Amino acid sequence: MGAWEESLHLRPVTALLVERRYRGVRAIVALGIMLLAITLAWRTHHSLVLRGHRGHVVSVVFSPDGSRLLTGSRDNTARLWDGKNGLELAVLRGHSDWVVNAEFSPDGSRIATASSDHTARLWDSESGASVAVLRGHNHVVYSARFSHDGTRVLTASYDRTARVWDARNGALLLTLRGHDSSVNGAEFSPDDKRIVTASADRTARIWDAQTGALLAVLPGHAGAANFAVFSPDGSRVATTASDGPRLWNATTGALLAFLPGRKNVMTSAAAAFSPDGKRLLTTDYDYTPRLWNGETGAPIAALEGHDSTVWHAVFSTDGAQIVTASDDETARVWDGQTGAPITVLSGHGAYVFGATFSPDGRRIATTAADGIVRLWGPFKREH
Repeated sequence: MGAWEESLHLRPVTALLVERRYRGVRAIVALGIMLLAITLAWRTHHSLVLRGHRGHVVSVVFSPDGSRLLTGSRDNTARLWDGKNGLELAVLRGHSDWVVNAEFSPDGSRIATASSDHTARLWDSESGASVAVLRGHNHVVYSARFSHDGTRVLTASYDRTARVWDARNGALLLTLRGHDSSVNGAEFSPDDKRIVTASADRTARIWDAQTGALLAVLPGHAGAANFAVFSPDGSRVATTASDGPRLWNATTGALLAFLPGRKNVMTSAAAAFSPDGKRLLTTDYDYTPRLWNGETGAPIAALEGHDSTVWHAVFSTDGAQIVTASDDETARVWDGQTGAPITVLSGHGAYVFGATFSPDGRRIATTAADGIVRLWGPFKREH
């Protein structure tokens, strides 16, 4: 069960409230300012604490309707929680090693998990019952992603392959071979007709999602490609690697833009396009996520404030805000257009690995190495 915890951070306005010289109306005004500051701080930093995991919690996502929360942990389980009151609804047991990634199907009826035990699994999201075990990989499975129509699951593995499975029964449909090293990530295109993979062999590749035929190789990174994702319209691919992110034409594989990070720093762990595709967000091991023009690669803003590695960053569903998760034990919220800071979410006593918005953007969930999930909000949205 969850337990409410609050943290209160008062601003320097309190300095105006302690001097005795305030009398009459001025004292009343000062008291009003103090109460307003307390109310705003209370609302901004109010979090619900979800306890149950016995290890680092490394992934978190809301169900499509926002009613439930799904987490994956190094305690070998995934867990379902009520998205509003934080009650634990189900524990998904079956993996024999870390659950690296967990996500809902687009209609919310199924769950896919990826694990270090070399398997992925499908689950019923209402009961938490196991539906199928996806066996075939012979090393760590880094991710399990549903196609946008919910009929297939795509997995990426250290065994140098990506695989496509039937989401109904777990049958293997395709094995994508060609990379010379670990496949660190794989994603479907928005129309589900193509797949992009990112590999430690310093390339990304685009494949036909129905036949498995190789369509394009995206070469040129100086280090392992950590992540690859299609733009919302499917026309571009963003990749990230130790030499910085790049933008590519998703049809021809031509390089469109090289987005350099800071010199001599491992950069670009992950990337996300804004919902309209006009902005690209990348996370950096140099502590500074960056916002770029998603069409040209021109820099927009550096999101400065974290003082340790930023592992995760996502846009809200309307693109109005960004949330980042960092080793500095905080999550931070930023303006999705300008990158301006909005607030800091403090409370975890360990590295923060994951952060995500609810579909309506009014709640944020964070996960950390302390084994705790925090649910923040509800926040008032201006957009």
